[in-house]
Amino acid sequence: MEEVDETDVESQVYMACIMHGQRVGISYYDSSICQLHVLEFWEDGNEDFPLVEMVKYQAQPCIIYTSTKCEQSLLAALQNNDGNAEAPTVKLVKSSLFSYEQAWHRNWFLRPVLDLEKLNIRLDTVMGVIDVNRSKDKGYDTIVKDGFCGELDELRQIYEELPEFLEEKLLQYFEVIFAIFNEEKLNDNILEKLQDFEFAFSDEDGDSKKFFYRTAKTRELDDLLGDIYHKILDMERAITRDLVTHVLQFSDPLLKAVTFTAELDCSLSLALVARQNNYVRPILTSESVLDIRNGRIFCAMGSKFMTAEQSTFMIDLQQVGMMLRHASYQSLCLVDEFGKGTLSEDGVGLLGGTINYFASCDNPPKVMLSTHLSEIFESGCLVESSKIKYYTMSVLSPDDKCTDVEDIVFLYRLVPGRAHLSYGVSEEVVKRAASVLIATGDNKNVDRLLHENILAQDQQYKEAVEKMLAFDTSNGDLRLFFEDIFPSQH
Repeated sequence: MEEVDETDVESQVYMACIMHGQRVGISYYDSSICQLHVLEFWEDGNEDFPLVEMVKYQAQPCIIYTSTKCEQSLLAALQNNDGNAEAPTVKLVKSSLFSYEQAWHRNWFLRPVLDLEKLNIRLDTVMGVIDVNRSKDKGYDTIVKDGFCGELDELRQIYEELPEFLEEKLLQYFEVIFAIFNEEKLNDNILEKLQDFEFAFSDEDGDSKKFFYRTAKTRELDDLLGDIYHKILDMERAITRDLVTHVLQFSDPLLKAVTFTAELDCSLSLALVARQNNYVRPILTSESVLDIRNGRIFCAMGSKFMTAEQSTFMIDLQQVGMMLRHASYQSLCLVDEFGKGTLSEDGVGLLGGTINYFASCDNPPKVMLSTHLSEIFESGCLVESSKIKYYTMSVLSPDDKCTDVEDIVFLYRLVPGRAHLSYGVSEEVVKRAASVLIATGDNKNVDRLLHENILAQDQQYKEAVEKMLAFDTSNGDLRLFFEDIFPSQH
């Protein structure tokens, strides 16, 4: 084979470039010296990208890879050439290749192993015995690797060659016994002539039926090979037990390593999620300042244990009472839907009293409160105070009295103001709630909802009762009766 001079090999430089915000990352690989160069820098908003041009001039890449989500200004800078050299080929690849998780996986598998020889010895201890794919390949339960035990390999070879041998001899193997099979049962006259034949059993498979007979030759095969499958299983189980015994000698360090690995895995997972979603640790201060921008806060329940002896409303009262007793000017109090679970008038009064208490404090805590009790603005429960600020979620509607959900656009934006209507509930539900409220207020019975589906169900129940009363329990056909009542189940 002709040798190639390394000096005659043309150098190929491959470059990749990605930008997030004002951060630009560049890497290029020189195939002639097998080196990877990585650079990260900030661009000051110059659309010419002078640093990118400098790297292109120095590296002279033949191909530049960038994301399909690359900004047009950066793409133009990568494709640009000053006429001094041939312009590199710019190829767009999917943006997921530039994600942090992809790079993290690649870096993880590129890390060097400190003691590779010891690691391979431990791996060979298990993988030198176990072949996890053998059962799937061979079609029966066998996991010990070929070549580990000569006697086991010989038994498995005989077992795997049995089907071909038995097909030639019209024999059938049932893991324990051998037998000659015939599609028709031999009559007594034939059996008298074939004194060596002994009827063993018959086997039915749908419309077909087979009859099995034993002879002196099949008995000889029974003694020689009849239990070969279980011999294979016993030998493999003995080998795996020895392997388990050997591995269990290192159980303490293995369990310790697994424990540390689990903790490390949890820490890496939390760190990876924090890096991907830009989570940051809050800076705590003793000052009465709360500055949260684009914050995501995980809130814990005030009560860790809720007994069934107390109602949800009573639990809410206890939690709010504890909050009122222990809140200081440095506290952050979060109240969600307090006042629900009791009469509307009582709930509005409790909520208004809680807000007024906080407003009357000289140094009140920071309180964020959400509620659907819009009656609190109409009943005069709240005092006029500059400490109370009102916010609501903005919506777009044709007019102030519009209640049709199809005409309303929810903007999901918090704006100053008050909510006067509860949107998102269908007109049918609102009318039904109003009728129930009027009936209960007048101490009258609530009329049953006359819906088309409910009326059809009532008619079905009525017909079933009439058929049941008319059924003759002495002479009637019970099966036909149930088919008549439940026709959809047949």
